[in-house]
Amino acid sequence: MLNELFTVVQILFARGVFPLTPLAMKILVPIINNMDKYLYVLLGASLLWTVMIVWSFIRRKEAVSEEWNSAVKRKFNARKRNNKRWLASIAGVMVIIPTLLGVEAVLANKTIELSPAEPMTPDANHQISIPQASVDDHNLHRFGYTAADGTIVRFIIIRKSETMYGIGFDACKICGSSGYYQKNNKIICRKCDVVMNIPTIGFEGGCNPIPLTYRMDQGNLVIASSDLEKETATFQQEDLFNH
Repeated sequence: MLNELFTVVQILFARGVFPLTPLAMKILVPIINNMDKYLYVLLGASLLWTVMIVWSFIRRKEAVSEEWNSAVKRKFNARKRNNKRWLASIAGVMVIIPTLLGVEAVLANKTIELSPAEPMTPDANHQISIPQASVDDHNLHRFGYTAADGTIVRFIIIRKSETMYGIGFDACKICGSSGYYQKNNKIICRKCDVVMNIPTIGFEGGCNPIPLTYRMDQGNLVIASSDLEKETATFQQEDLFNH
């Protein structure tokens, strides 16, 4: 319930119902990075509870009394058999479900390695030019710009249609600089596994990449280095999103 409640809170932040302030980010980031630990605590508590119940049942001193008549004895034995069967079923479920959840958590938390970012250097006019032909294959392309303070600012480009490109930072306002990766024809957030609607890349909202301004000039996509400098703070938190 706690996990689902936090998911709802994340959605409300993503939709702008709750303001995403710096204080909210300080609270959200550690919780997001440690959600797997909450699950392990839950699994451990469930298994411990199961062991205690089984041990309590085994230590019971109930026995058939010789003073009982045959009908009472049969009723007692039948109840004891039913109790054992229910206990075995519950214990089995309490072992199987946490085990499945644990396996799911391990698979879900496997680290996805991002493809290397192609380093880009601005020209004398502080502009970065990327030939359209180099990003026209409808695949995700990742680039890296070294800001004035040494921070590597990543941005992505994907061709959305014959005339439009999805261009944004390799980060979002919810999951920070965790980045995006491509699987088949899907663009996925590495942190929360949300699949992006490719036509909306380049626009604000939800887990979409933070939009990045660009213009077209003689077959090139041109990006100003000053626009990249604006998001250095996002990528300075890189270590918070890679655990």
